[in-house]
Amino acid sequence: MRAFTNQDKLRRNRRLAQVTFVVALVVLGSSFAITFIMTPEQQLEYYWLSFIILPVGLVAAIASVRLTNQWMRPPHPEEVLDEALKKLGNNYTLYHYYLPAHHVLVGARGVFTISTRFQTGSFTVKGGRWGAQGGCLARVVRFFRQEGVGAPTLDAQQDATRVQVWLDRVVPDSGVEVEPLVVFIAPGVEVEVEDPAVPVLYADSNREPNLFQYITEAVKDKERPGLTKEQRGAVETATLQTGK
Repeated sequence: MRAFTNQDKLRRNRRLAQVTFVVALVVLGSSFAITFIMTPEQQLEYYWLSFIILPVGLVAAIASVRLTNQWMRPPHPEEVLDEALKKLGNNYTLYHYYLPAHHVLVGARGVFTISTRFQTGSFTVKGGRWGAQGGCLARVVRFFRQEGVGAPTLDAQQDATRVQVWLDRVVPDSGVEVEPLVVFIAPGVEVEVEDPAVPVLYADSNREPNLFQYITEAVKDKERPGLTKEQRGAVETATLQTGK
């Protein structure tokens, strides 16, 4: 398997996460400093400053945590997925951060969007509904650390829809339907799955169901629509141009 990562986009977003973190610290730190510096009379006169500074600091802090989780927190999705799928043949190419979905696998037997989740813990999936196991304290901690699992099924389906529109524009009439996948990349996670609307997989090839196993089973399906060598070349050219 070949893999391409949009390093420019990766660096930009990691830098943005760092800048946002600094901004949040400065703004929140300033609000406390002002409180200690001002006299009680000044605090009464300029009380309206807190209504500006604190919301800005809170928004910056939330944005910082979210960006850090997505772009900087290990394990890094692109590295985990490259490792998980490295044994696939050269008929498959994995694109990171180029297309309308962060991770897209393009091959001779299909096109897959991979919606990753870094969360650890225990989760349940029934159809398209997700739930997190654990007590109230665990839920509160996940909330403040922005570690809620969100709506993986919906995210994956939306990724596939956006990539399908892009694919149909680049290689019209290919007959390939983009398939959404949800993949957990962290080792410390357990997922109980019942009739999922979208396949839910582990990146770790030692666990089941895992991403590599799922893709290799798809490769064996000779009736499965895929892209020709020329179409894959057109997809690669169009994809890499988006990173310029």
